[in-house]
Amino acid sequence: MVHASSVTAPTKPRTRALERAERRSAALARVAHTERTLDRSAALARDPVRFARAYESRDDRETAALLCALMAFGNVEVIGKKLTELFRRLGGAPGVAARTWSAAKLDEALRGFVHRTFAGASIARLVYAAGRVLEAHPRGPGATDDEAGGLYAPLVRSYEATGSLREALTAWVTLLRGHAWPGGVTRAERHLLPDPQGSSACKRLLLLCRWISRADDGVDLGLVALPTRALLVPLDVHVHRVARALGFTERNAASWQAAEEVTEALRALDADRMEGVFSETTEFSVIAPRVTAGAPGRRASVELPAG
Repeated sequence: MVHASSVTAPTKPRTRALERAERRSAALARVAHTERTLDRSAALARDPVRFARAYESRDDRETAALLCALMAFGNVEVIGKKLTELFRRLGGAPGVAARTWSAAKLDEALRGFVHRTFAGASIARLVYAAGRVLEAHPRGPGATDDEAGGLYAPLVRSYEATGSLREALTAWVTLLRGHAWPGGVTRAERHLLPDPQGSSACKRLLLLCRWISRADDGVDLGLVALPTRALLVPLDVHVHRVARALGFTERNAASWQAAEEVTEALRALDADRMEGVFSETTEFSVIAPRVTAGAPGRRASVELPAG
């Protein structure tokens, strides 16, 4: 006879939903830890945005930020060397070069320059396009915000009109492409300046939006009045893999829709802190590859995938 006291009650198997919820909670805790302990000076020393921060002129900063973001894939050390070379070739003043140099002079200055799949001729045309947008949206004396003009004025105004970051970026990219490559874009140029309506998550464009929109904190630039609530997580294949494992998205590819889902999942985890400040979601893209290993902190890899 078996006494009731000696019978061990069967334990309920852990559900996938419970395990996923626990992983999500741990992920958010690590992201928050990263934000609290992040050495911004050390981070800036390796971040491509440091090149934009080195300029005092607003036109130089805006133009440099565009180039830094679009070239931000590959080995971090190589990115730094290539950006150093690029800005040297542009006379140490990319905004001035964009505004005042002819297309022929820009092409000559960047002849022979290559970064991964990006040729100097394509980048020269992009710089030329940035100059035409700067000319079309002049900034008045003493102006400090986007309303007076600048490279990103059309982007912000389009967002104000549509309420959609994707639509605003699409219109802005179309404007730049029209100036840069009026005869149509090559495959490499589509990669250099991607179309937000395409299949890509447009990580580098979303990274640029983060830099120019978030307040100047020693890393981000705070250049425009684009609301931070419009931002999405800059999603590359590595961040997407972790986000999918955590249940933030079920999509198989790192697409724009996946970036929206990951962003909303992170907002839902901690809505009070996300609103307005919107910091954890963007830092998530920095530390996500280490979340599953249980190690808080900056991403160990120095390889930035294209996006």
